[in-house]
Amino acid sequence: MNKLIDMSKFIESGIDCEFINTSAISSRIDILDNIDSCDRYVTPYGHIYMKCNPRLHYKMYHDGHSCPLPEGLRVILFFRDGDVATSLTYHLLAGWRHNTVGNDIIGYAVTGQANGWSYPWEADSEQTTT
Repeated sequence: MNKLIDMSKFIESGIDCEFINTSAISSRIDILDNIDSCDRYVTPYGHIYMKCNPRLHYKMYHDGHSCPLPEGLRVILFFRDGDVATSLTYHLLAGWRHNTVGNDIIGYAVTGQANGWSYPWEADSEQTTT
């Protein structure tokens, strides 16, 4: 049984997201402003999409606040001292830190979903737990 990725975390963090309509004809990069009562994803200018995920394979700057990602994602982490950690899943990242030292996380790139996790629109309600 898959767990659902908590999409509301993207509203809080304001990170770049990819928005796609069901037909995949219409898409855009923007931030997630709201999830409406029909579980559609709304941008700050009121554009409504059926699917939304963090921008994939794109290095995003991290400014030292708490982790901007929900549990259930695979990520690459970039550290202040130049080290890179690849193929990590967020639920294993208990040490998300920023103390102005060499092992601070200063950037990340989302590479996909972790095994056992689904976006809400992918989930069959009978087979998914939250």
